[in-house]
Amino acid sequence: MWRGIIFVIGIVLGGAILLGWAPSPTPTGAASLTTDQGNTDFDVTVTTQGRCGPTCLNVATVITNQQTTQATDIEITAQVFPGYVKSTNSTTATAVYRTEEQIGTLAPGERRSIDRSVRWGSADALSVKNQGGRVTILIQIQSANTEVVFREHYDLI
Repeated sequence: MWRGIIFVIGIVLGGAILLGWAPSPTPTGAASLTTDQGNTDFDVTVTTQGRCGPTCLNVATVITNQQTTQATDIEITAQVFPGYVKSTNSTTATAVYRTEEQIGTLAPGERRSIDRSVRWGSADALSVKNQGGRVTILIQIQSANTEVVFREHYDLI
């Protein structure tokens, strides 16, 4: 599961490398994703850790349970869409990447971190380029008691 989330973020950043684009990260290379609902039950932070090749990027993703109770039955769905997408229900929204994975349980304040080297395929990079270098990342976290959707738009040009 964590590999999937890290892969999603890595796809975005790795595609930028493949196409010669430079993303606009924060000065530390870390980005905290935001949620549309104002729900703060979980936090997601992504940090780029440098290149591992011409189309490869090392990425770390941390998900934190910010609830005062244990989160159980956690399932994460991560998707990347070319262009700016408002809803995954749109018939025109086709993900260039999607993964669903179970991660189980996180205690209050507990974090899960995974470091991965991810590669961007040329077909996905071309699809993003055709949308002006814009992508939308959606990360949906579902647990037994809550559901949070994180959405970020990136301009890779």
